[in-house]
Amino acid sequence: MKIKRILSMTFALVMLLGMAAGMSQTAYAEGNTTEITPTKTSGTMTITLTIAAAHSVTVTPGEHMTKTADSGEASQSNLSGAMADVVYTANEGYYFPTDYNVTAVNGISVTRNSYTQITVSGTPTADATIALTAPTAKTTPDAPTTAAAADCTTADNNDGKLTGVTTAMEYKKSDAADWTAGTDRDITGLAPGTYYVRVKATDTTLASDNQELTIKGFISYTVTFKVVNGSWNDEALTGEQTVTLTGHEGDTLKLAENQIPAVGGKAAANYKAGSWDTEPSTETAITAATTYTYSYAAKDGISQTVTFKVVNGSWDDGTADDKTITLIGHEGDILKLTADQIPAVGSKPAANYQAGSWDVTPSTESAIATPTTFTYTYEAVISYITASGDGQEYRIDSNGDLIFTIKRSVNDDLTFANFRSAALDGQTLGTGDYETAQGSLIFTLKAAKAEALSLGTHTLTFTFSDGTATATFTVRPVAGSFEDVATPSKTFTFKKVWEGGSEKSIDFTLYKLGDTVYHHGFDKKIISKTEWQYNAWFSEAVACYVIEEPVEGYKTRYENVGVYAGITDRCCDGGTIVNYKVPKTGDEADLTLWLGCVLAGLTIISIAVYAGKRKKAHSR
Repeated sequence: MKIKRILSMTFALVMLLGMAAGMSQTAYAEGNTTEITPTKTSGTMTITLTIAAAHSVTVTPGEHMTKTADSGEASQSNLSGAMADVVYTANEGYYFPTDYNVTAVNGISVTRNSYTQITVSGTPTADATIALTAPTAKTTPDAPTTAAAADCTTADNNDGKLTGVTTAMEYKKSDAADWTAGTDRDITGLAPGTYYVRVKATDTTLASDNQELTIKGFISYTVTFKVVNGSWNDEALTGEQTVTLTGHEGDTLKLAENQIPAVGGKAAANYKAGSWDTEPSTETAITAATTYTYSYAAKDGISQTVTFKVVNGSWDDGTADDKTITLIGHEGDILKLTADQIPAVGSKPAANYQAGSWDVTPSTESAIATPTTFTYTYEAVISYITASGDGQEYRIDSNGDLIFTIKRSVNDDLTFANFRSAALDGQTLGTGDYETAQGSLIFTLKAAKAEALSLGTHTLTFTFSDGTATATFTVRPVAGSFEDVATPSKTFTFKKVWEGGSEKSIDFTLYKLGDTVYHHGFDKKIISKTEWQYNAWFSEAVACYVIEEPVEGYKTRYENVGVYAGITDRCCDGGTIVNYKVPKTGDEADLTLWLGCVLAGLTIISIAVYAGKRKKAHSR
């Protein structure tokens, strides 16, 4: 140091003595040699030499910091100016807080550049020793709790995910080297495994402890159910039934009760309930693809014989032999008849029989568990028929009884005992009107009852305790009478003649047997001054006659022709009505003719009185 000062002083003196007059220069030397070259060739140069004092700086670092290699030394000496900057970096796990402060010493100060770096710099005004405050240790936050894992859901095992990983966090698979920053979105497409999630380190904190999450791999096993010789109990299920069990690594997969198909109740023909090769259970762990097979067992054969018999007739096909059916099945089967196995019957009874019934009605719904016989018996037909006397005729004034014989179709010996009453034309007969006798039933209608009947057909009804019979008979008029001559015709023709006058007045009534005839049409044709022809026609064939009311001062004579000749109390088809004057005093008269007319009139009156008892006359 002294040598340098002597040299500086010598140098300054030489420079002073050697410079030209009028030149002046001040030089500073800090341990270095400074060469001064005058810029003028004449004059005086003044050189002032000032020798500054030299200082040293010593930096004492705190714990947990390291000086950067390319910065100044921690100890610097012989400083006549600014020291070389010394830079320190906080060690891992430490930081310089924003309020980091070190008091300056003799012009030397500390500047905080960042959480990780400070700089010591300045120009010492004296020797300086500066001690640096140690950086602050970073804290370690707790492991996050908001992140979660979602297991893989497909056999590819590539759709696992992490949720709740924010940008303040980072994650990695447990066997990965590097961490990946979170994105505030679900992290998808992850494979099964253990994952770590932590809060990232900051300037003031360390990375947090890890939250450990597990993404499980997807597992799936197929369970197949097969059935042999039958079906599943549920008719909706056909063929093999497949169940897929799914879960994740570590899970124990088991069948649920409703995944095992019910079976055993739908055996195929000739089979019965069987068994599983391995019984499926809700307690058995499924660790691989598995198949269960249920096999129905073969049945033993059974059979029953059914016999059908028919009595008092034949089967509808005309045969009468027994019909035998053998029902065949297997143990446990319910044997039943089919509709085509039951013979049709009921339409082929024997004589005097009718449709009957089965002793037990065969049915397609009835179980046949033992040999069985069904018998169809036709029922006897209980009817009564008039074996004789039906359709006979009764002639008025014959005084004969009407006799009928009635028989019972079955057990005729019961006919007489079963008789209850008789009716004629719907009116019950009194016991005095008929007689009965055994021998089937011999029924006699007395002549007195028959005589009082109107002409025409009448019906007898015989009533028994278990049936009825009928018979008809016809009451005919007195032989040779008008009523006894039937003239079926739809027309009726007669003539009217006036004798001794030309009166045109007509008053007559048309009759048929028992009633007045209302003719369908009527026509009058004038033949001469005193003669007319009348035609009447009707809607049905009738036997008609006409009776005319006498005209005052005249008598009526009837002249009949053909089958009606001799009938003088009325005019029949084809006859003539002759009106003639009654003889008066002084009139010329044919006495014989007059007496004949009187007799004819008496005859007409007698017949009219008799007929009035039996006929209803209606004047037109």
